[in-house]
Amino acid sequence: MKKKIPNRLNAALVRSGFCFAVFWLLLSGCADMKTANSAHKNGDYETAAAHWETLAEFGLPKAQLSLGRAYMKGRGVSADPVRARALFEAAAAQGEAAALYELGYIYEKGAGVEPDGVRALSYYGQASDKGYVRADYAMARLYDRGRIIPPNPELAHAHYMIAAQGGLEKARADLERKAPIASGPRWRARGNIIEQSDMTPADE
Repeated sequence: MKKKIPNRLNAALVRSGFCFAVFWLLLSGCADMKTANSAHKNGDYETAAAHWETLAEFGLPKAQLSLGRAYMKGRGVSADPVRARALFEAAAAQGEAAALYELGYIYEKGAGVEPDGVRALSYYGQASDKGYVRADYAMARLYDRGRIIPPNPELAHAHYMIAAQGGLEKARADLERKAPIASGPRWRARGNIIEQSDMTPADE
């Protein structure tokens, strides 16, 4: 007579098997991302896109982001801004700051959608909240140019400052063309709300 495996032990075996499968998937995913990124760097866009496609189907946000960019630029796949947006949305739902930035760009430029300054600012603001300074630079230019949103020189300047203080050289260059950067208080953003930080450059 065969011995019956206790339910508790059976459940433990199932959990351990599931954890091993997840661990193996993560290891394989990391290896495939390296392969994809290397192929992309070498100009083999089709190979890169094929690897990203597989990983994106498993829900890896970095792969979804990279594949979305491939669809935006038509590198290794046919250009498809609608597909790109869906991939960025999937990555953004998992907290990928760069994907939020890309969604802001889509609504700013009207790539596969009607241009929408409010939605662009919303996505850029969420990316900024996560410390993605390219989003601050994008917001600065929106406020500076005033094309799809009303111009706001004060907010433009503040976001330029945040991006420049975050190390974005083109933001620093734009600021210096307008006025020298003063070594005064730092600025920080919470969405579209600009606050003066208590921290100065000397405190960092």
